[in-house]
Amino acid sequence: MVKRKGQMFLVGALILCAAIAGAVISTKSVYMTTPSNFADSMFSNMESESRYVVNLIAKENATSKNIEHRMIEYMSFLDNMALERNIKYSGYYLIALPVGNDLNVTLINYNKAMIDSAEITVAGTTKSTAFLPHKDSVTMTFDDVPDNMTFNYTLSYYDGTSTKTNTDETNMTLRLFSAVNIRFLSGDNIRQSLFFN
Repeated sequence: MVKRKGQMFLVGALILCAAIAGAVISTKSVYMTTPSNFADSMFSNMESESRYVVNLIAKENATSKNIEHRMIEYMSFLDNMALERNIKYSGYYLIALPVGNDLNVTLINYNKAMIDSAEITVAGTTKSTAFLPHKDSVTMTFDDVPDNMTFNYTLSYYDGTSTKTNTDETNMTLRLFSAVNIRFLSGDNIRQSLFFN
């Protein structure tokens, strides 16, 4: 009988140790937060690397379909990297690719929301599209574009709380260029940038 009491004491001690260890581990569990300097650094890198990425993809295969496909892959990669660090990434790219005297303008939606409407004007000619889903793209062709032109666009989308409208206008030459909108949400910090390359 003494032998059984000793075994019960050992089993009880093991259960108590396991319970204490479980309590300690659960209180020490790690919640990953991203230091703001890392999010700032990643945001700045994305701004500076966007021109390089667009040029690299165009050099690889200068067609609008390839640009659409490869940019969606690139943005998915950025999104996965951001999610690993608790950052929510969204945005869109407008990429203009000259084809002879014409200009193909590709809109790639990575807003995590449907683009309700997009209106693009190149040298006075306006084209539009509606209902472009997240991770989708569309290319519009503008014929006989002059060497120097005015490029402007307006995009509208619902972000879950309100309708957002982005608009911009710039003077461009007939060459490869892009307009990039990127938005980071990390904790309470929001970083957003809209720029032309």
